[in-house]
Amino acid sequence: MEELKRMMDLLGISEEDAMNLVLSGVSPSQPGGVRQAWRGMDYYGRSAPSASDIWGLYVEADFRCTECGSQVRTTVDHIDGNPKNHDLSNLRVLCLSCNLARRRGRGVRFPNRGLTIYRFVVAHMGEHGEFPTNRQILDGTGIDKLAVSTYLVKYLRARLVTVS
Repeated sequence: MEELKRMMDLLGISEEDAMNLVLSGVSPSQPGGVRQAWRGMDYYGRSAPSASDIWGLYVEADFRCTECGSQVRTTVDHIDGNPKNHDLSNLRVLCLSCNLARRRGRGVRFPNRGLTIYRFVVAHMGEHGEFPTNRQILDGTGIDKLAVSTYLVKYLRARLVTVS
């Protein structure tokens, strides 16, 4: 909790904003929305179980990924890979990272990429008194490229570097 409080202070995040962020990250997808999306797309066969059946999957999984136990950004996955097979025995709750890893046939290399970058940046600034370069971030975290994290780094730079 101390690290979270420090992060909130460093980034200027209010307690209310932090609580809203946590709730938005762990709230499951709206079952009615999932059902509507599946029924509205040929890819999903324009069929879907009821919203209450989808909700039941989340309840049965305790709102956690059935692979890693995470509660963050959970989704409904088709176990056999067939997006048209909506039999309840073929559906399970996965977090977005596990779902993407399964679909890609490999693990997610940096599932906590943003947190890893944040921790490195804060440690580097504490030790060196300056914001690290992108190369230092890559070398220090072991991440091969910033890609989707480019704007996270820009955000951290804007929030953590005092503008004179």
